[in-house]
Amino acid sequence: MRIRVNKDEVYTVIADGILSIPNFADGRLIPGILIDVKDNLKIPEIIKLHDSLPPGDVEYHWAKKTFHPESLLLKINYKAPMQAQFAIEFLIPRRFAVIEGIIQSRSVYLALGKEGDKFSDNIDNGMVFEVPDMGIDKDWEKVLIRTLIKKNRKEGYNKRDSVIVAREQAKILKERWRFRRPFNGRSPTI
Repeated sequence: MRIRVNKDEVYTVIADGILSIPNFADGRLIPGILIDVKDNLKIPEIIKLHDSLPPGDVEYHWAKKTFHPESLLLKINYKAPMQAQFAIEFLIPRRFAVIEGIIQSRSVYLALGKEGDKFSDNIDNGMVFEVPDMGIDKDWEKVLIRTLIKKNRKEGYNKRDSVIVAREQAKILKERWRFRRPFNGRSPTI
């Protein structure tokens, strides 16, 4: 399926981080991303309205960017109470761990900021949204291993060792994203 996105509606991740709240999202680690929406006023408005949106009013799609094999897009299409669509671009060699986190936790914290900002400084200006299973897991696994092999080769590993190390790195990365903090009985604060 081909997914079209206007290039003005694509925002590259400028920073990332991790949230861990014991009694929120079953204690899962939640990847956080920071994007600069520049002059787009709809996305900040969506973030304000997000908590009151009923489930099912948002569609998500993963897609490869045409002619950019090292980019992966997460397209977000809001249908109600206001219509808006945009895509978040992940540069795979830089953000593979965040993509893995989104796929493992089935959620992401989206915050807004400007180039040069840190994710931790913008945590109050965002939202958590669930990213359902869209059947990307097996394809992503291949991309992740290829990305890690390429990274290992640049670091000086021979071909055989880079494959072995890449598989071990992918396994460790998945284990880290599966970590859950135990419930502490208090209310979550975001």
